[in-house]
Amino acid sequence: MTLRQINFCGVNGSFEGIQGFVSDGKTSVSLKQLGSTTLCEAWRVPDGDYISKLELSYTSLGLQYVMITTHKNAVKVRGTKLQNS
Repeated sequence: MTLRQINFCGVNGSFEGIQGFVSDGKTSVSLKQLGSTTLCEAWRVPDGDYISKLELSYTSLGLQYVMITTHKNAVKVRGTKLQNS
């Protein structure tokens, strides 16, 4: 199974949660969410590509930042990167 879709969630442009979905082409399975899954934007990994890097920042308040880079250099960023991350 391959990570094929990621939902970025938050209210009024804030970043409050993330959830991934894996698929083998026939079956899709949702992974447990991190943080809130209210008002989500779905992002699909481009066909023929895969995630090569995942960068996260979090505090005691929860997830603050995520940057996903694919093998073919598609980049998706949500939230604000912390200075000491």
